[in-house]
Amino acid sequence: ARFVCHSMGGANALDDLCRVYRHMLGVIWTRPKWRGVKLKGWLALDRTVCHVLWGIHGAGARCEYSLCEGMGAAAKEHLAWHRETFVSQADFMAMSTAGLNAVRIPFGYWAVTGPTKGEPFVGPCLLVLDQAISWARQSGLQVILDLQAAPGGQSSSAASGREDRTWNYKHWAVQETLEVIDLVARRYAQEPCVSGLAVLSEPSDSIPIDILIDFCTKATQVVRSAGMTEDRVAVLLPGTEAHLPGLTDHWYKNHGRYDISFAFDVQCYQAPGDWRPQWAQLRVPAGRAREMERVPSACVGGWSLALAADPQAVDTETIRHYASKQVEAYDSAPLGWFFHAWTEGPGRGLWDFRECCKMGIFPDLKNRAP
Repeated sequence: ARFVCHSMGGANALDDLCRVYRHMLGVIWTRPKWRGVKLKGWLALDRTVCHVLWGIHGAGARCEYSLCEGMGAAAKEHLAWHRETFVSQADFMAMSTAGLNAVRIPFGYWAVTGPTKGEPFVGPCLLVLDQAISWARQSGLQVILDLQAAPGGQSSSAASGREDRTWNYKHWAVQETLEVIDLVARRYAQEPCVSGLAVLSEPSDSIPIDILIDFCTKATQVVRSAGMTEDRVAVLLPGTEAHLPGLTDHWYKNHGRYDISFAFDVQCYQAPGDWRPQWAQLRVPAGRAREMERVPSACVGGWSLALAADPQAVDTETIRHYASKQVEAYDSAPLGWFFHAWTEGPGRGLWDFRECCKMGIFPDLKNRAP
């Protein structure tokens, strides 16, 4: 997928401005580039990752909303068990041992404020997030806090907490989302290991660009006003394929009003419908790296080792080569990258960082400088 735009100001002017911006970012931002992994399925549930929870309690449930709704009064007990057992301090230590320097923690808004009246989500659970940040600090990991599910939902997909075909962009509660961001930013503004806040994960393509631009502007202001300064905490803005051209063009025309420590959060998964020859698919990461040069700042928010082809038909050496090429490409992103998940569901080993390491197909990050 292409995720850049050709600004109305001309390709050369945009390229020049992007280079200047990245130089400024390098002066202000002194933290190491992120080489991290996402803790999917912990504080924002995912059906494939949370297969044990779903297997016991989730018959017919397609999202966290319907899972909690189905469990009724027992949801509080079962979610407390999941949050206490799904991740431990040993996981954070293992991330560091594997050569990672960052962990991205997706969470639903209910983890911060509790659920909106009438919704079955279970929360708040900020003490769990406090514990995660403490473990990260002790393990030498940077933390990126990731608002995975906003009040009202930012899409109709299960990733926003509720799979709802009747959803439309007017359901997204923008002001309440800003309030959640404010609470999180104020709570962790002085936490030294927190180095990023993703203000909205993968919003629907149907959200008008002017609404999203206004939200991104206000969200950045909220983060900075809460005490998260540019030299310590980067603001991650949604970089979906549908919205990034408009967002980049707005940045080009109004860059003087933009923050320095920000990045567009882009996804770099291989498209399932990509039936190009394998040799062509292996060249995709390098092409993405070149495209990121046309974006003022980027963070690769998600990628895996799954090629578009049938994984059973791809030999181990090819996957190992593909992994190496992706790390090489995504290390060029100004703020770094995050692998798809620390742990995944059965049969999804190429999306699971721990399994990839066990299979010996992930590059040795400890002996490979960014």
